[in-house]
Amino acid sequence: MTFNYVAPFYDRLAHLVFGRTLERAQLALLGRFSTGGNWLLVGGGTGWLLEQVLNYCGPTTVLYLEASERMLELARKRIDNQAFLTKIEFRLGTETALTEADSFDVILTPFVLDLFTEDWLHNQMIPCLLKTLKPSGFWLVTDFVPTTVWWHRLLVKTMQLFFQVTAGIQSHRLSDWMPLLKTRLHLVAQQAALNGMIQSALFKQSS
Repeated sequence: MTFNYVAPFYDRLAHLVFGRTLERAQLALLGRFSTGGNWLLVGGGTGWLLEQVLNYCGPTTVLYLEASERMLELARKRIDNQAFLTKIEFRLGTETALTEADSFDVILTPFVLDLFTEDWLHNQMIPCLLKTLKPSGFWLVTDFVPTTVWWHRLLVKTMQLFFQVTAGIQSHRLSDWMPLLKTRLHLVAQQAALNGMIQSALFKQSS
């Protein structure tokens, strides 16, 4: 799976379909964090969210983990020539690129979990990320969730077909990631967008 092909027009496409809804959803719970700490941003795409985190949250360090070389390049260029006190590492890869030395106070996964099957999330991705989350650390997820609304289902199916062709995603239905995380972490806050089609959920690691 790679988003190299869609990287140059990904943001414009998202704005065309959703306006600023996706951006507002990603910011909905971001203000709950205090400054400082080590952050992991997984699949941040072209770097829009990274820029918001650097400007408004002031983390000590950020590991920007992205599986697309083109997305990683665009994210790096976005913050070039800007003066940030945060130490930023751009790392190409998936959760398998994390090491035993990596440890985070905050994990962000913006519109990432919906790309994978529930089996993969349960057995691979979630356990791998949780290994790097410190006791009392936070995980902020913003993503699509399954609903029974017909136009939600139609839109999700259309998006999945598009990204199956252009990015090679393997998932054929929207994963129900919320209960997978609720069984492992404590849900601190939650906010819906787009009539419940998108959920921002803040979880906390049990210390």
